[in-house]
Amino acid sequence: MTLRKDHPSYLKIEKLKELRIKKLLIQLLDVNLKGTEHKLNITKDFRAEIINDGKWVTEYIRTTIVKHNWEVSRQRNWQIKDFEPELILEVEENEI
Repeated sequence: MTLRKDHPSYLKIEKLKELRIKKLLIQLLDVNLKGTEHKLNITKDFRAEIINDGKWVTEYIRTTIVKHNWEVSRQRNWQIKDFEPELILEVEENEI
């Protein structure tokens, strides 16, 4: 009997989640928050927290972090069909 974690579709979903989170982090840090003067903490479940040392945080930064955290948390129960086709193709190409 195979365990669920050994099943190919489980492994594929885990790779898809990992790749999507990596792309979301790059989007957050290198595009959306580039040049900001605030410290961010990325938790072990890849959610972003702002470290505010008494500095004023703009609404744009707060909204960007909320959107990032929402994107990360909404993929927890996704199936393969819920991921972007580009990510699925990228994972399938790396499996070969």
